[in-house]
Amino acid sequence: MHLFIDLALFVKEWWPLVTFFVGAIYAGYQGVRTINDTLVDIKHELKVSNDRISEFKEQLIKVWSELDKHDARLDNLATESVRHNENIKTLFKGGKGGE
Repeated sequence: MHLFIDLALFVKEWWPLVTFFVGAIYAGYQGVRTINDTLVDIKHELKVSNDRISEFKEQLIKVWSELDKHDARLDNLATESVRHNENIKTLFKGGKGGE
């Protein structure tokens, strides 16, 4: 019975301090949990952004590959155009000289 009375007196004297520390520990836990949840959300957003950037990079590589093909075709057409213009000039010069 004496132990029960001692325990009751201890709780009575130290209860405000114990309550304060328990509250502080709980508040710290809540703060850490909030920070952790925020960091997990940021990690997820970064992963999604990295995936989007990777997809965009792959699409950009495909676009540049297609542009290179079209650029090569334009170069070939420009070369053919110059050759045809020279042939046309030669034909007109030959036609005038032959008359």
